[in-house]
Amino acid sequence: MDTKNEKVKRKKVFKDIDVRDVLQYFLTKSWIIVIVVAVCLVAAILYTAFIVPTYQSTSSMLIITDEGTTTQDFSAGQQIINNTPEVIKGNVFCEKVAKMLRNNETDNGNDEIDTFKELLNSNPTLLNELGGNEALDYPISKYTDGKALTASFIQNALTVTTSTTNAKNTFTVTATTTNKYLSCIIANAVTTVYEEYVKTEIVPKGTNISTDIFKRGTAQDTPSNKNFTKNIAIAVAVGVVVTCAILFMIFFFDDKSSFF
Repeated sequence: MDTKNEKVKRKKVFKDIDVRDVLQYFLTKSWIIVIVVAVCLVAAILYTAFIVPTYQSTSSMLIITDEGTTTQDFSAGQQIINNTPEVIKGNVFCEKVAKMLRNNETDNGNDEIDTFKELLNSNPTLLNELGGNEALDYPISKYTDGKALTASFIQNALTVTTSTTNAKNTFTVTATTTNKYLSCIIANAVTTVYEEYVKTEIVPKGTNISTDIFKRGTAQDTPSNKNFTKNIAIAVAVGVVVTCAILFMIFFFDDKSSFF
């Protein structure tokens, strides 16, 4: 427990701090802030210049509780969207997507889209992104840069976000890889496979729930992690905040430091 003298002493310490003294101290040590910010800037520029570029592609789907449905239907739709991130990032679903992409047959003889070529044929946007009908002649390995297209690879590439507005439940899949076309392929493959997966494996029978892929993924030419403006702004902010915090701590506890 603090003694009376200790409390008085601590109050005196806080009382003795003058804002003008702090500002004057910071001005005299501004060279330190400039140096630290400059180092952070150089680090940010080098990081942005040499980091391996990654590309993002997003695809979005609605899970709609149709008009005139019951409370049970609405609850089912809400539960589906709440479970969507876990399902899509799960081993079973990601293996299903990876298996479909690795399958380069023209048609498996059923109504499901379960081969890479069927995915391209069903999605003109994706086919156009990959260069048109010529893309039908290439296997998925053309875009994987030598990496094995496994369930874990799909899992690591995916980010899933969800939102709910009235009876419309939306989820967005973002795929991030080092190949802009592969990101586009994975984003579109996930929503395409999930649309069928919802209908056959998730939606309870007798419920009025429908799906709609309203945004198809496209290939982005600009790497998502090579944003010089953003990285430089972060570097400046970090450099200033961290340096000022350290200088204030030194001023507060030991303003007689010979170096600072």
